[in-house]
Amino acid sequence: MKKRIEIILVCILIIASSSVLVFPIKAMKVSGNTLYVGGSGLNNYSKIVYALENASANDTIFVYSGTYFESFLISKSIHLIGEDKYTTIIDAQSSSHVIEFGADWITVSGFTITNSSDWAIVNPVFNSKYYNITDNIFMNNHDAIFIGLNNFYNDISNNTIIDGGIYLWGSSTYNIISHNLLIRGDMTISGGDYNIVINNTIENGGNLNLMGSNIIVKNNFLNSSKAIVLSGAINNTIQDNELIDSEGISIIGGNGIIYWNTHTIENNSHNGRPILFYKNQYNITIPSNAAQVILANCKNCLIKNLNITNVKDGIQLGFSTENTICFNKINNNSEAGILLWESNSNNINNNTIEKNLIFGIKFKGTTSMNKIFYNEIINNGFGIYYDGFSERNDIQNNKINDNSDEGIYIHGLGGTSNIINKNSFKNNDGGIFLDFSYYNIITNNNFINNNKYHVFYKVNYFNPSSNFFNENYYDDAGFLFKIIFG
Repeated sequence: MKKRIEIILVCILIIASSSVLVFPIKAMKVSGNTLYVGGSGLNNYSKIVYALENASANDTIFVYSGTYFESFLISKSIHLIGEDKYTTIIDAQSSSHVIEFGADWITVSGFTITNSSDWAIVNPVFNSKYYNITDNIFMNNHDAIFIGLNNFYNDISNNTIIDGGIYLWGSSTYNIISHNLLIRGDMTISGGDYNIVINNTIENGGNLNLMGSNIIVKNNFLNSSKAIVLSGAINNTIQDNELIDSEGISIIGGNGIIYWNTHTIENNSHNGRPILFYKNQYNITIPSNAAQVILANCKNCLIKNLNITNVKDGIQLGFSTENTICFNKINNNSEAGILLWESNSNNINNNTIEKNLIFGIKFKGTTSMNKIFYNEIINNGFGIYYDGFSERNDIQNNKINDNSDEGIYIHGLGGTSNIINKNSFKNNDGGIFLDFSYYNIITNNNFINNNKYHVFYKVNYFNPSSNFFNENYYDDAGFLFKIIFG
């Protein structure tokens, strides 16, 4: 059946943060013949691959309901349409892929796509564009959809993906991922600009990972999944997303402030409470109903009397100074209770930091001159963990007990000149581990029943005794003690 050539362009307009982003996101070219697979019609093909061999660019291949045991490469601009996605099944029988894309302007719609040992749909070529992967079911695959380097104007929408994810890799730009349901899956945009992730649901799955710039993530729902993670990302908009029994929003910054304070993060919620993000703010008090707090380039702010639980990183400070974090309960977070990233001269006192899976408090980058006083840092992985050039921090009068790793772990040559005084280290796997860290002052601490050691130094040959260790003791009963020398 001949059809005249038509070009349909659907433009997406998103308004976010007083800016307008418009680009042609779905493109359809229709022409020429319709070829049929299955069914009972005269000259219908028995396999999809036979129809592909005989099709011309811009033809449509219509596939009747049935199970087709095959996998194939689409090397022409083809519209592959299934009669009914529930009953039109392409089974790869454990081949690496079900469908590979090798041309522009490809549509795959209306199928159950199953039984691949790698990605079900994959695009291994560069500089391709205008793919429409819509209204399909992916199940029993190793993974679902992989779009490779330098791919543009693709539409991945209205798919149900069971045990798999969506991955845009490299400089993939101007793509839209919308209205997909991912069950036990995740989503990653690695690099690229001006992509849109809107109205998707991730259930019992992993992260929504963002590693590019100018991405809009809006009206998504994460249910019993992990986090929205911005990793080395710049100028993204995270807006109106709902997270239930998931892990909130986490920033993994780069080596500059732009990885923190260029984002717009607003109107997101975790279990019905707000995820609060502030950038370039001064002298504010954080509302006590916050489910999670992120400060980017903020100064002299007060975070007090909050209950932060069951997110990835509870309180995150990036390039923020002279803030106070006090009298909070921060527990059961999947990574860090408090994360300080390139943040100096903050005061952390009188908090209960408990049962955080990996770190009670984590220092990252150049994080110095912070005061950590009178906290209970108990039952975490590491109590306090230094990773980077963290120096001249003052850690005093804390209970650092019952942590499954070290009470304090100071890593790297930048972890120097810290004061660790009058703390309790009890029932940790190790008390203090100094990993090539020097000029620290460790005095008047009480070490009780730590499993492997009280204090362990790892040093280089030239600088073995620069740490000062004096008047620390072991006092289990509270009034009988012995001094630990050396």
